[in-house]
Amino acid sequence: MGWFGKRGDDRPPLEEVWQTLAPQYGATVEVRGPESLRVTGTVRGRGLLVDIESRKRKLEELHRIGTGKRAQQVYRTWISDLAVSCVNPHGLQGTLTSFQDVHDPAWDPRGFDPSQCRKVVTDPPALAARILTPSIHAQLMRPWDDLTIIVDATAVRLYSEQQANVDLGYFGGCPFHRHPDGGTMEHRFLVGPPWWIDLLCEIADAVDA
Repeated sequence: MGWFGKRGDDRPPLEEVWQTLAPQYGATVEVRGPESLRVTGTVRGRGLLVDIESRKRKLEELHRIGTGKRAQQVYRTWISDLAVSCVNPHGLQGTLTSFQDVHDPAWDPRGFDPSQCRKVVTDPPALAARILTPSIHAQLMRPWDDLTIIVDATAVRLYSEQQANVDLGYFGGCPFHRHPDGGTMEHRFLVGPPWWIDLLCEIADAVDA
């Protein structure tokens, strides 16, 4: 996909990314550390919340795999939450999940198409009739990650606990920092969050309809 520079060397700090995005959402960025922040703002008349934090561990506890060069691949867990508010007049609650079905007979692990054997389902199934519009379904066929969007009483949110190589940082650890198309080399760190925010707003519109 060409998302990453070598070892992520050209990746801007997390704070810088959200300070750049903040004006379009009238947002306030609370920096809690180099890999931890909370953003609050407004989008399309809805409240916006972003909460991102990496879970650092002592060196001896870091998860290393393989031998030789592979032994240097150290992973860190990222906790990330992206949410937009909703009115939810029908009291809808449940999940909307997009995943690649590796048990599908047509699954080919050598493929490079994220829509290959991808399924989009709701739990409960009846939720699909309310919120899984053709547009939302088409967009959820595009991500590379398996992910679950939560619909609760007051918000639509994408919550994730994901491991990523420390060299990839937030870009590897937060699914909403990655645009399905990757983005240009110059702007790839900025295009992901707006795409996901727009998608969550579209789902919130369906919830509120």
